[in-house]
Amino acid sequence: MKKSWKLTSIIVAVVAALLIVAAPGFAQNNPITAVIDRTTLTTDDTLVLTVEVTGQADPPLIPYLDGFDVVATGSSTNISITNGAISSGTSYQYRLQPIMAGDLTIPAVSVVIDGVTYSTMPIAVRVTQGGGAAQPNSGFAQPAPAAGQSAAAPAELNGQDLYVEAMVDNPTPYQGETMTYIFRFYQAVNIGRDPSYEPPAFSSFWTDGDPQQNDYTVEAANRTYRVSEVQTTLAPTAVGPVTISPTRLYIPGSLFEGSRTLQTYPVTVDVQPWPQGAPADFKGAVGKFSLAAKVDATETKVNEPVTLQLVLSGEGNLTTAGDPVWTESAEWRAFDQQSTLDTQKQAGKISGQKVFERLLIPTQAGDLTIPAITYSYFNPETAVYETLATDPIIITVAPGAADTAVANTSAAVPAAPDAASDIRAFKPASGKPAAAPLTNRPVYWLLWLVPLALVSGQIVYGRRQAYLAGNSDKARRQQAAKTARQALQAAQRGHQEAHAAAAQVFNAFLADKLGRAVSGLTRPELAALLQAQGLSDALVDRSAALLDACEYGRYAPTGSADNTAIWEMAAQLIDDLDNEL
Repeated sequence: MKKSWKLTSIIVAVVAALLIVAAPGFAQNNPITAVIDRTTLTTDDTLVLTVEVTGQADPPLIPYLDGFDVVATGSSTNISITNGAISSGTSYQYRLQPIMAGDLTIPAVSVVIDGVTYSTMPIAVRVTQGGGAAQPNSGFAQPAPAAGQSAAAPAELNGQDLYVEAMVDNPTPYQGETMTYIFRFYQAVNIGRDPSYEPPAFSSFWTDGDPQQNDYTVEAANRTYRVSEVQTTLAPTAVGPVTISPTRLYIPGSLFEGSRTLQTYPVTVDVQPWPQGAPADFKGAVGKFSLAAKVDATETKVNEPVTLQLVLSGEGNLTTAGDPVWTESAEWRAFDQQSTLDTQKQAGKISGQKVFERLLIPTQAGDLTIPAITYSYFNPETAVYETLATDPIIITVAPGAADTAVANTSAAVPAAPDAASDIRAFKPASGKPAAAPLTNRPVYWLLWLVPLALVSGQIVYGRRQAYLAGNSDKARRQQAAKTARQALQAAQRGHQEAHAAAAQVFNAFLADKLGRAVSGLTRPELAALLQAQGLSDALVDRSAALLDACEYGRYAPTGSADNTAIWEMAAQLIDDLDNEL
């Protein structure tokens, strides 16, 4: 019994000794280690977590870090030769910002190699409350250095071969305010291959789609880094916290090294809403602008067009700046034309001008005024709305040529009778017996009915005319469509100018249907009049579209339209309106 116990004790002792001897070997065989550069800090400080992975492996799996934000990341590759044996490893750096005070823990970091998961030990960190000072590299980007100047290296750059980071120049922009997303690639070694830049999708942002690249060098950890900086101009379209997904940089492999992908961390932007109390004409323009108005002529004639240009210039997102609110006037017929944009970008800022054009046709002679035009925008620098206004413009309008010419006509004068022509030669009697008296023929008595029929017809016609005279408006309404169709056909057969004729016939049709003239009404006044008759919005819009097409075809400098389409458009609209009016 005692011998058995002694044997068991010896075996246990031997196993324990073997475990003690093998423990360092197991520790040394763990391909992943994690260390931090400090174990105590304040909420104003940051620490660097370095994870070393030996051999070829995917990037480590970083768990959820309760109490920390990852503000930057980077990586580098180390290759060593010992006794002729080549070994390699990768170092991953994560800069952590504590977001609370207390005894915090960095959980175990894991890596999977050949299907086996290896993990580090958790690391304890003590964090005390700081004074709230702002930290560098917390999402606010420093600009690239000017030519001939040196750049400051980020704190995270502490000797790695390769390092990437992403940030924005303004982490709290207003909605619609232009900002710059900056990606930087630090390279201390020559990789010999061209990397592939994969930017994020920039969801909830407008982007100009034209990134700019700057190249320069920085000094850090006794190494010189070549920096490739890519700037993308953005403007947030949503309000509240918006996260920009990571940017990836793919580096192709070579004969001695596999391919690699470097990835930044997401960047969160807190987009501020516009303040309350926006002016009525504010259409979303954000920036700092000026406004000017000019015309191509200050003298014209009735029905001869003048082009008004409104120029919005300055710094901001001119692409998304809304159209101005135009002032309507019965003195002018107005047609909006396509706006033009001319911008340039410098240091991530967009500047230039946006030109709005309007075709104005005077409807009467005299000194006519183009009213002042206002335009409101939001200035993110002062956080207030600002309203610009142009000066009124006076246009001298002379009378124009008459739309129609009255043809001079002369009544036909009857020719004097030729007396000689009244003398006829007598014919000799034929010798035939005399015909029966006319009164003995039935046709004689039937002819007496003709005056009676004429008198009756005159009475009926007079009553009809009296009815029409007393109900002329109703008669015109009933015959309006028929009259208009006949007029359109006559204009087509006469090869009249399609736009002018179609507009004239359509206005005459509306005047007959509505019992009032419509040719002098503005588009809003005509729309209100048609809506008051119970017409559908679709027919009201089609009526305005026809008149606009006719006016534009007559007066636009570059306007041209298919005459057949204008005739058909007018005829179909007249038929549809006749069914509803």
